[in-house]
Amino acid sequence: MSRDRDPLPGARNSHTGGQADEDVRHRYQADQPRCPGVTKGGLPCGAKPTHDGACPQHSSRYTPADRSEWGRRGSLIGQQRRAEQKLQKLASSVPDVPPDFRTSEAMTRYLENCARKIEQRQMAPSQVRAIAALAKLVVEIQSLQAERDVIALELQAAERDRGGRR
Repeated sequence: MSRDRDPLPGARNSHTGGQADEDVRHRYQADQPRCPGVTKGGLPCGAKPTHDGACPQHSSRYTPADRSEWGRRGSLIGQQRRAEQKLQKLASSVPDVPPDFRTSEAMTRYLENCARKIEQRQMAPSQVRAIAALAKLVVEIQSLQAERDVIALELQAAERDRGGRR
């Protein structure tokens, strides 16, 4: 870029150790219309002007409340995108295979798979704690069912014994 066409001779960027930032200088080409406003940093705005000759940030057509609303809306859009990204990440961390709690072997395989996913940072430890709590409940239910079945068999045997002595 030649020195005579450069609208910002000597423009400096503190992020590059005081060197002229070619990207910033490129924005201010003389052959393109630009906003006559000045940034907080004291540099020309350089944004594309609207029909009144200034960018929306420097135009008198818009109030500070309008600009604040744009910022809030932009913030909400950013929050929504981040939330969607988190949901996609969490959706990918959900185990591929639905849990099979019918046998202790299947339950063990499932919990081992969850442990691998924690190590690979594909699943949050809190998710596995919740799954482990469910597995514990399943074991307790199975234990109670087995106990009920044993009691029912003992009652049947007692009935047979009592019926045979009459």
